[in-house]
Amino acid sequence: MCYGYHTGTYLFREHQKYGTFTMKLPFAKFVQNITTNGTKVNVVDTIEGADDEKQQFYITHGWVLWVGWGIFGFVQLLTTRYFKAMPGSIWIHIVSGWIILIITFVMSLLAIKKQGNMITNEFHNILGVIILAYVGFLNISGIITKYRWLKKIPIREIHKYSGFLIIIGS
Repeated sequence: MCYGYHTGTYLFREHQKYGTFTMKLPFAKFVQNITTNGTKVNVVDTIEGADDEKQQFYITHGWVLWVGWGIFGFVQLLTTRYFKAMPGSIWIHIVSGWIILIITFVMSLLAIKKQGNMITNEFHNILGVIILAYVGFLNISGIITKYRWLKKIPIREIHKYSGFLIIIGS
């Protein structure tokens, strides 16, 4: 993967810092062609090519959250990093933040409902609940920052670094 950034204004030109990095995905399952007893089979994650309704929901769940976080999360970063000098960019930031909140809440609650209204003791489920609470906190801290409430607490910095943390975590 590649990265690049500019330390000046919001204009897209002349990245001053850039480079590449690699990422290992230890939990990713890859399709493997295996021959067993003369029969060729593919080993894949059970959710790929899902036929039943529950597995199809999880595919939809993943894609909707990817759109929410992948696209609107990127808009969050752009509006506060590169476009903050543009008029109205804060409202794009606010609206995309609410879209992420709504998508995360709806898809998380639907997933909990799919699990029989239970949160099982699995890494993804526990992380999902933590993210659900964290997104709520992030939006609340954004509202407090916007309206300059709680002036004795550095809420703007808390909101800013919490946003960076969730981007790094994602």
